[in-house]
Formats: sequence, C-alpha cells, structure tokens
Amino acid sequence: MHARPVNRPARRNDRASLGFGRVVATPFGGFRMLRLSGVGLAAALLSGTALAQTPSNTIQADFIGYGGFELVNQFYAPDNYYHWYSAGAASRVNVPFGGHGNFELEARFDALLEGGYAYNRSALVAHLYARDPERFAVGVFGGYVAPMGYSMIAGGAEAQAIVGFAVLTGQALYAHGKLGCDGCTVTATQGRGGVELFLSPRTSYSLDGLYTRYTYYTDVFQVLSAVATITHQVGGGPLALFAEAEFDRITNSYDADAWTHTYAVRGGIRILLGPPGTTLQSIATTGPAMDTFFPTTRLSCFVGDTEILMADGTVRRIADVRVGDWVVGSGGDLNRVVEIETPLLGDRKLYAFGDAPAFVTAEHPFMTREGWKSIDPAATLEETGTFRVGTLTAADEVVTLASVVAEARPMRVAGGAGALGPIIDVQIATAYRTLGTITAHEAAPTTQVFNLRLDGNNTYFANGHLVHNK
Repeated sequence: MHARPVNRPARRNDRASLGFGRVVATPFGGFRMLRLSGVGLAAALLSGTALAQTPSNTIQADFIGYGGFELVNQFYAPDNYYHWYSAGAASRVNVPFGGHGNFELEARFDALLEGGYAYNRSALVAHLYARDPERFAVGVFGGYVAPMGYSMIAGGAEAQAIVGFAVLTGQALYAHGKLGCDGCTVTATQGRGGVELFLSPRTSYSLDGLYTRYTYYTDVFQVLSAVATITHQVGGGPLALFAEAEFDRITNSYDADAWTHTYAVRGGIRILLGPPGTTLQSIATTGPAMDTFFPTTRLSCFVGDTEILMADGTVRRIADVRVGDWVVGSGGDLNRVVEIETPLLGDRKLYAFGDAPAFVTAEHPFMTREGWKSIDPAATLEETGTFRVGTLTAADEVVTLASVVAEARPMRVAGGAGALGPIIDVQIATAYRTLGTITAHEAAPTTQVFNLRLDGNNTYFANGHLVHNK
C-alpha cells in the first residue's frame, strides 16, 4: 500500500524535533513546538530555591503552547491546496552544574488535525553542553523522537555563539529508526543553522534554515526549510507572545521534477521561568538554549496496479491517478484527489483476498457489514492516531461493487442553443461478499505502494472494494 514517501510534508516545525517539535512543514511537517510538558513542569516546580540565584547558575525553564494553520500544494496540481491545523506544547528545563556544565531536558507533544483525524507526535531529548556564560556553548544531544508513523533514536552535536546582540546556532543530527506500521528502516541526517537577534532584551527576531535528508532503502527525499519567528516578552513578567512563519520544499530521488511545498503560520505563548529579571535574551544565553527539529509524513497503502473507479465510470491504475482527479466513493459520491502518498513497501507484507493478486498492506481499512476493519487494527491506529477499526478476517463480508453503469447525456445550453458536450452519469450498485481467504505475500522492500488522500467522504473503490483513505 505504499510507495515511496510522498513529498509532503509534512508538517511540522518546532525547534525541537525531526518531524515535529519545531514543526517544520510536512513530508515530515513542522512548527516551533511549544515547550510544555509534565516532565518540564515538574522539574521547574522542584527548582524553586534555585530560581533565586544568578541567571548563569540557576535552573531556568521555558514552556510553550501554540496553534497554527498549514497549507500544502504539490507538483502534480500546483493550483490546488489542502490544509490542516496544528496545536501543541513543549518545555525545556536547563540545570547548570560544575561551573560550566549544563544539562537540558527537552520534551514536547503536538498534533496535526486533518479531516476529523489527529496525527500525534512526541519527543524526549537530553542535551549536555559546556558553556562560557554569555559567550558560547558546545555540546551533544540524544533522545527518542516519534513523528507520525516513526520511532527513532536521534543524536548529534550542537553549538552556540553570542556576538553582540546576535545569538548564532548550529546543529548536526543523525537519526535511525523504524516505521511504526511496517518496520521499514528509515534514517535521517540534518544540518541546521540559525540566528536570533535581540534589539532589546525582551524582543527577539529569529531565522532558521534546515536541510533534512531521509533515506528509505534506495529512495531519498530532501527537505529544505526556512522558519522566521518574532517573540515579545510582555512587560517584565514571564509571559511572552510569538508569531512564526515557515516554508518547506520537499523533493525526492524517484521523480526529479516532483515537489511538495508547505506554508505554515503559528502563534502562541511562551512562559519564562527564572530568577527576577529573566528575559528572552537571558534565557537564550544562560538558560535552556538548545532544541531539535524534524519534518513529518504519513505512509500507506496499495500497489500500483490496483484499479480505482473514476468519476466517469472507468477504472484506472492507482499509479496513473493524479491530484485533481475525481473518484467514486461510498454511496456513489464523487471525491476529489487532494494528495497521493507513495511510500515504499519496506519490511511489510502485501495481502490478497481469495485468488486475486496481493494488493494491499495490513493497515488499510475496508468497509464490512459490521463497519470499518483492517488486517492490523493496531497499525491503523498507530498510523492515523485516532481511527479505531475492527480486525478483518476471512469470514468478513466486505462491500464490493456489483455493477457500474455510466450513461452519457448531452449538456444543453439554455434557450435551445445546442449541446456543449456530454455529462457522464454514473450509477453504482454494491453487494456484500465474503472474503474467503486472506493470504500474506512477500515482496521487494522497494515495491512502491500508493494511497489517495481525498476530500468529501474520504472513501474510494480499490479493486472493487470500498476502502477508506485514512
């Protein structure tokens, strides 16, 4: 059910994680993650006595909460956009030790909301670095990151330099892990650089640039990201407000002309915890100054020869469907294709029903007499975040096409001026059919699979079966 990961992005940009956190757009998505978490809050509350010391040797923390809106368009339909909403929280707590040592814990959680579904991401990363207060910092980091459908261990090196009213940052990251739904190995490398300008201690302007490279077997896709942020601390208190804009461009190795662009805007609050007089600038130079970042993506579903019922009553290979095409869904409703996911099969298996060829992966939902079911409901839930389905078995009765009738009739101009062209009326009938057998088949890890993302009622017919686009 997949093919190579569609450019997308992702979503997704928080300064903290690959695939979430700073939330960089998606193919792997992005936004500057609000730094707020139970771990960070507990650490900050337990540090009450330390918060009265000087900034350079005091436990300091910041917490973020935000919401945002993202638009995505693709090479195949540059004039068509789809959107999602994002919301999240993050925290960073910095504990100084031994004069120049700093231990920082970064935690975050966020969700992308799309079409009634929520795709969750989280991360827990530790940073260890040496700092010459208000001059520079250099160190390493490592931790667990879980973008949508991924479970990865990430690590790398980072540095910070303070030059006048500017704070310069750099980071190199490597991550390795598995796709949650299929066990396919994925690796990521990333380079990041940024500058934050303080025209006053309570107002900052930052710009970050990132290059992220993902590898799935022999396929590679690359994400170029730019994020601009304005943050202002309200008065002398702990509350700060921020606004952020992000742009991501995703390209891949299997289609040199294809691209996905993501445009995101986010806004939220930031709470600064430290001794009296703590400002945005003191947090950046003596407090929790480090974070991570990742773009995001989702993967699913059918092999390229899978037949899709189109709006004109014909069938077309799913590999030949394009963004902007119309397909027939549940009840004969027409749904427009807004995105095409094309990941690789990886370590997953393909499944066949009866004597038909294998064509689907285990997490894709089918409509049955009892409702939506998939071969692996746990994988369906892990991939979507919220879609709970039953277990599909050989005894289940699934909804299949019984007949398709397409009738062309002329479209006439008012006043009897003649016909402009035919209108295709498509009538479908469905029936329940017992699957009989479900068999698993091995296939090459580089097998490309596909899934259609739709508007409307989010359903389509694949090889005559009514399926959900998740």
